[in-house]
Amino acid sequence: MNDTSIRFHLDENVAHAVAKGLLQHGVDVTTTSEMHMLGHVDEDQLAHATAEGRVLFTQDRDLLRIAQHFIDHAGIIYCDKNARTVGEIVKRLLAIAKNMPADDMVGMVKFI
Repeated sequence: MNDTSIRFHLDENVAHAVAKGLLQHGVDVTTTSEMHMLGHVDEDQLAHATAEGRVLFTQDRDLLRIAQHFIDHAGIIYCDKNARTVGEIVKRLLAIAKNMPADDMVGMVKFI
């Protein structure tokens, strides 16, 4: 992975409105449903995002446990379900994408 803009992958626990908000701001984002991965285990979700060089945004607490054993991922951003509005999530993800190179996210877990 080279030092470029962050690209996101949103797992199935994230509202589609988050992806829509990011896309409206020109952010490169994919979702579990559009990648035909609905129902895949969390390890597969993280492996897919990593293989694509995408930071995984999730609201699934299980991924935090998995991340402890899978340290070579492209980055994980986590937010508790219902802790923030869609607008707040989009705003925080945009700030991260704007201010942090993708290389800096490798192996990192950020909480928003």
